[in-house]
Amino acid sequence: MQSVNSLTLITLTADRPEAFELCKCYGRRAIATLEAHRMLSTPVSVQWIVVDTGAVAAQPDSAQQYYRGEPIANGNISFLTALAVALRAATGDVIAFVEDDDYYSAGWLARVVNVFETRDIDAFGIGEAYYYHVRRRAWYQHSNKSHASLCSTAISSRLLWAFQDLVDFARSPFVDMDLWHGIVKTGRGYVAPGCSIVVGIKGMPGKTGLGAGHRSDWYRHEDPDGSFLQTLIGADADAYLKYGDNYHAHAA
Repeated sequence: MQSVNSLTLITLTADRPEAFELCKCYGRRAIATLEAHRMLSTPVSVQWIVVDTGAVAAQPDSAQQYYRGEPIANGNISFLTALAVALRAATGDVIAFVEDDDYYSAGWLARVVNVFETRDIDAFGIGEAYYYHVRRRAWYQHSNKSHASLCSTAISSRLLWAFQDLVDFARSPFVDMDLWHGIVKTGRGYVAPGCSIVVGIKGMPGKTGLGAGHRSDWYRHEDPDGSFLQTLIGADADAYLKYGDNYHAHAA
């Protein structure tokens, strides 16, 4: 267990303005919820780092610590370079990764802080995670039980230097797998089973991300009316389902 007095959020973005606007909205909400939870105890200061490697500059909030990187055509190199910049700027007791195109519930950050303050761990993540492709209106639940994707991972600052080294020497952008491989060996990680406080959102407008989750054929369960996404994230689903309207109208 550790006392969490400061929290760093890391967001990497590149030419996904619609997704980034939602990211800012849900991030601000999660920070406000965390502040409300801590009103009667020690407050948690929040550092939100944004590294932007898009061809067109993003529009960060004034409270975000914004770094404008050079666009790099190779997506793998661009991701690893941006992540290295962010990790070197991180100062929090806990570092949480907030991907620009994924969904974060109001209670996500409060849950992160609570887990680190009540469990003797170095990493926390969501296993058996849900992914939703907004244009396809289809979903998939991952089978991972011992590790988490980077979008739903938070680490103690005790791991920061080791993760920096891992990123600096990585040959693949899938550093979350390498990170959790080491955590599983030590037994100092906690993976919460399938819940929707974080949902991987794919198919948003703009630059396509890395990984199999961005392939539309990865999604096995159709959700034409969006009802399943609504069961996962409630009224927040409306912000995403509109991106599937034109796709489905054209397909019909």
